[in-house]
Amino acid sequence: MRALDRLGSPALMPLWKAVHGRMSSGRQVSRVRLGPLDEEQRSAVADLLGSDRLPGEHTTVSVATLDELLLTSVGSGVREVVTSLLGPLDDRAARRAAGAAERSGLWEWLTGHPVVAAQPVLREWVDAVRLERNRSAR
Repeated sequence: MRALDRLGSPALMPLWKAVHGRMSSGRQVSRVRLGPLDEEQRSAVADLLGSDRLPGEHTTVSVATLDELLLTSVGSGVREVVTSLLGPLDDRAARRAAGAAERSGLWEWLTGHPVVAAQPVLREWVDAVRLERNRSAR
């Protein structure tokens, strides 16, 4: 894990934080945009990637290239490295979907509630509130 310790240098943290944040989206990630990077951070990214030139202040890193490089050099992929350095990845897309399903279930319960079903004016009110909530959520 000595090589992994070097990966945790402060100069590389913008890279790992960007990768961690993008991977925590819950979606497929192919590239990560970094920046602005200072001279030390640019040098650290160039060294890590084996580049003979410093990247720009803003640069894009291929996750596949980074994964291959890490697997070869430290025996761990991108996912394992960022998890080791910054903690578990989130899945924001799954959390959003679960929240939407929970809200949908609540609206179905309210719409089908015996008191609401017995009073047409309440059903109209539920529909109006739901419509307004959907508008304001956008």
